[in-house]
Amino acid sequence: MQTKFFVLVVVLFVCIGGGYLVGQSQDASQSGGSNVPLMTAPGLYHKQLDNFEGSWVFTGQVWSAKARQYEPIEGTIEYQWVLGRRFMQGMFAGRVNKSALEGLHYLGYDNFRQVYISNWMSNLATSFWTSMGSFDRAAGSLILRGLYDDLIQSKRDVPFSSVTSIQGGIMTLEMKLATEDGTQPKTLLSFTATRKEPLSP
Repeated sequence: MQTKFFVLVVVLFVCIGGGYLVGQSQDASQSGGSNVPLMTAPGLYHKQLDNFEGSWVFTGQVWSAKARQYEPIEGTIEYQWVLGRRFMQGMFAGRVNKSALEGLHYLGYDNFRQVYISNWMSNLATSFWTSMGSFDRAAGSLILRGLYDDLIQSKRDVPFSSVTSIQGGIMTLEMKLATEDGTQPKTLLSFTATRKEPLSP
């Protein structure tokens, strides 16, 4: 049963974080050792993730390759800054169809590589999932690209892209295949999350 939902969970959260920002400074890898303290401290790019902080309730749907239909997902998310505001930690609890879901998500910004990074793990898998992307400040969206393994179809390194947007108290996420293969729809996942309560000023 867990195998059936492994791909669904990967789709959902390998779902949720960095790429390269427009207007970045000179590549930090060429700046020299004198900038080590700056490279290890949180900065302005980390603040772009402030909107994730808080308690959320989400509902949506995800494509099941085995059932060949969309299946419901729902649950809660608790995001908070950890490790000196260097990483945003998300605790997920809910259900994917009839299977219980527990997930842990870390989202941050790598000052040295100048890229947003995301790591996801859950009770429905035995691996870490890492993705990278960019933050579109004009749209308020985190745009991710990565690879995942489709256990149902025994395919490795399937490319995908995802967009997470937060406007006010609403978070939306959509994940799509990078290319269509004719065996499943291009949109694999979509969900909407509502913030439980406004953030403190």
